[in-house]
Amino acid sequence: MKRFFFFFGVFAFLLLVVGGSFAFWKLSPFIFARSASAPLIAVLGEPVRLPAPSVEGTVSLEETLAKRRSVRAFENRAVPLGHLGQLLWAAQGITLPEKGYRTAPSAMSTYPLRVYAVVESVADLPPGFYAYLPENHSLIPVFSGPAKERAMTAIRQPWILSAPVVLIITGRYEQLEATLGDTARFCVDAETGHASQNVYLQATALGLGTVSAGGINGEALKEAFSIPAEETPLYAMPVGYPKQE
Repeated sequence: MKRFFFFFGVFAFLLLVVGGSFAFWKLSPFIFARSASAPLIAVLGEPVRLPAPSVEGTVSLEETLAKRRSVRAFENRAVPLGHLGQLLWAAQGITLPEKGYRTAPSAMSTYPLRVYAVVESVADLPPGFYAYLPENHSLIPVFSGPAKERAMTAIRQPWILSAPVVLIITGRYEQLEATLGDTARFCVDAETGHASQNVYLQATALGLGTVSAGGINGEALKEAFSIPAEETPLYAMPVGYPKQE
């Protein structure tokens, strides 16, 4: 019996050491992200025009629905700028300019969402934090530098570690409250779901993968990137080429 407890104790100790080391290895980027992150530079530069979105794909809607999966591991491979633009257009792009209608339905066409891109590895686009402008299908650079390291302090999801780009969806509840009252929150949250599903399907059609992550420290994210106070971060969607296990 003593030998049993001895070996059991040794096994438990080794399990604790190995498990603890693995957990530290996986979580250390989050723990040390703020101290290791180089300072971001506020730029607010000229808009970056994105390639015109395509409205005719080579993959059917039915196929994208059948193949859509949540992807949490990504290849170390840059995303083409055109693909990023297509994803942003799928989330909030304008489809009827004369009326301002967008790809995702919105209560009373108020469109309270905003989409940002945390860029680490996108072809022909420097790393940084960008805001998407649906009106002219462009990106406004807000910060320049290793933005994903800063994002890791607020998005407590390990799968953003390998993502070359992370989309952030925010919503403005107050924009609808005056008109819709208590239903405003539901409408904003529902619209976030519409937009994120569009991103899922568009990513699938482009051979990319994504996952919707709601585990966000909204206040920390707003502080990290100077997101306006009236906006509430709702979803983070890491995007990249799925890693083949």
